[in-house]
Amino acid sequence: MKLFTYFIAVSLSLTAYGDYMQLTSTDVDLDTDGTIQINLGIGPGLDVDKGLSFEYGLDNGFSLIYGTVAASSAVSATLDNDSADLLNLLVGSSSEAGDSASISESYDASVLMAKYNFTNALTEKLFYNASVGAGFTSVDVTLSGSAGAESLSFSDSDRVFTYSLGIGFGYNLKENIDLVLNYEFRDAKDLEFSDLGLSGGDIDHTSLDLGFKYTF
Repeated sequence: MKLFTYFIAVSLSLTAYGDYMQLTSTDVDLDTDGTIQINLGIGPGLDVDKGLSFEYGLDNGFSLIYGTVAASSAVSATLDNDSADLLNLLVGSSSEAGDSASISESYDASVLMAKYNFTNALTEKLFYNASVGAGFTSVDVTLSGSAGAESLSFSDSDRVFTYSLGIGFGYNLKENIDLVLNYEFRDAKDLEFSDLGLSGGDIDHTSLDLGFKYTF
């Protein structure tokens, strides 16, 4: 009962001070090769999972957005001299040429931003939205697996400034409910993962968001 009362109170507060809420599914194109590829030169790029974005808009054009996305990569390879030496430097192992390596990595990123939106009607039901934003991206990286007889397990995290540019369209389905499609570019610069031998990393990515907007 207390939880339900708290939920009602939060909902009423949101509707009292805001203009809309928006929930979208995010399909992300992450412009980075990942730790394994960058450091060892082996393995595929990152496979990015779909994420979610929640946006809370104020009636003055500003909004707050929180989004999450995950990415992963995995490789099984026989190490040569160069890759064995690089792996030893990266994680302090004692791998040798000819060892079999099975390594996986995962990225879990979250974005918190403030945005300003420029919205205008195209027809009675169709409208467009352009936006600029600034905030922070937090990234957790985990590297695990084995090389030869050794187990590998390392992790690191960082948070950096991020800006965004976006454009999108919306279509009014019924009173207070719109179908929205947004395309957004986000730039997170100078990520430092010192434990994994990465510095000055940039995670530039584009996101294609599809979902619903509810206007209070």
